[in-house]
Amino acid sequence: MDVHCDETDDPQSRFLEVLAEEARVRGMGAQVTASHTCAMGSYDNAYCSKLFRLLKASGINFISCPTESIHLQGRFDSWPKRRGVTRVAELDRAGINVCFAQDSIQDPWYPLGNGNIMRILDAGLHICHMLGYEDLQRCLDLITDNSARTLCLGDNYGIAEGRPANLLILDAGKRLRRAAPPGQSADLHSSRQSYFAAPGGADSLSGISLTLTRPRCRVNPLLARGFMWYLLTTFSVPAMGSSVGAGSLRITRTLIL
Repeated sequence: MDVHCDETDDPQSRFLEVLAEEARVRGMGAQVTASHTCAMGSYDNAYCSKLFRLLKASGINFISCPTESIHLQGRFDSWPKRRGVTRVAELDRAGINVCFAQDSIQDPWYPLGNGNIMRILDAGLHICHMLGYEDLQRCLDLITDNSARTLCLGDNYGIAEGRPANLLILDAGKRLRRAAPPGQSADLHSSRQSYFAAPGGADSLSGISLTLTRPRCRVNPLLARGFMWYLLTTFSVPAMGSSVGAGSLRITRTLIL
């Protein structure tokens, strides 16, 4: 259950408290998500301290859409102007499940956006003051593990044999660089046409070994220096622009470098 809740910068808005209590009483917390909750960015700290106890007891999840929130909120402020984003860092440090997302792409609520989750992560880390060393060490959780928990994916998520091969390969050798890779990535999806892009140029690319349960997949350039190689049936992509149709992929073997 995804509830778009308190998407306002009114500090008196209390729908989140009602939602959390209902989820707690009904024992539904793991299946409930509070999206936006922008009003939390305007709550005073005394109320938030009390509220966080209820949020932890309820077990609900949170989604922040940082680009939309900073665009839409704070419109009645002159200066200082509020950011209008929920307390992502505080939720995360309190052990409450929170993740980043984008819910508007070139629509009346947000005229930009392309669904690039790495762009959302970059914006969210800046807006929420999460550029410290410890935050950056685990920032990818905000768009991977935490998101999977929010969606209740269970055994349908993760790097393990037999699971759907939906993955993003980043050209980044060090953990901190993965938060802001140098414009190179490869997106692989198990059930839709796959598209791979590497703006760095052909001299930075070479083959990658994949396995297909059904040997059909559209392939454009993959990165040779990605931080993960997923080995699925031996299927080699030797160069740019190779194309062999579209199909379903599943992980049969993994090797993490």
